[in-house]
Amino acid sequence: MVDRDRIRANEELMNDYFVENPLYNAETFRDRFCLPKELFLKIVGDIEASEEWFQERYDARGKPSFMPIKNARPPFAN
Repeated sequence: MVDRDRIRANEELMNDYFVENPLYNAETFRDRFCLPKELFLKIVGDIEASEEWFQERYDARGKPSFMPIKNARPPFAN
C-alpha cells in the first residue's frame, strides 16, 4: 500500500493558496490554475454540494480522503 500522506499534502495546498495569509498571492493562483481563486472556490463548493464523490470522507483505515479542493485541482492546474 502506498502512503500518500494526504494530511500533509492537504496542509501544504491550504497553506500555499487558501489560508488567510497564503504563501502565494491571487495573481500566482490565477497563473497556476488559469482562473481566479474566487471562481475556483465557487466551482468546488457547487460540486461538493451536488456530488457525493467530492464530499470529505474517510477510507477503510479511518484516514481522511483527499479534501474537495484537492479533488478539484487537477483539471485546473498547470
